[in-house]
Amino acid sequence: MGLFARRSETTQLSTQAFVLANERRRRVWLPLVLIIAVLAGVTYASVEYFDAQVAPMAQIDELERENAQLKAAVDEARMREELERATQAALEKQVTELNREVLRLKDELNFFKKADGKP
Repeated sequence: MGLFARRSETTQLSTQAFVLANERRRRVWLPLVLIIAVLAGVTYASVEYFDAQVAPMAQIDELERENAQLKAAVDEARMREELERATQAALEKQVTELNREVLRLKDELNFFKKADGKP
């Protein structure tokens, strides 16, 4: 058995079980995949929490700005209305005074017409 006493390497290949993946390699990747999955879940939860907390605050800020604009518009409309009322009251007073002046002038005109008619 001198020369053939040693088994050839091809004999070892035929006697060992055929394995597609080494169990140890799979065990190395499993914790890494789990860590990545956990990190992805935590990231997703963080984004959702951030959106749930910040989005309403941004909406509140926007509504407060809109409310301030609407209040300013209402105040401006009230001032315009007060100005219109004051202007209308002043015009009514002026019309009343002018009507009185017209009546006075008519009376004077009638007086002068009567005075011219008598010799």
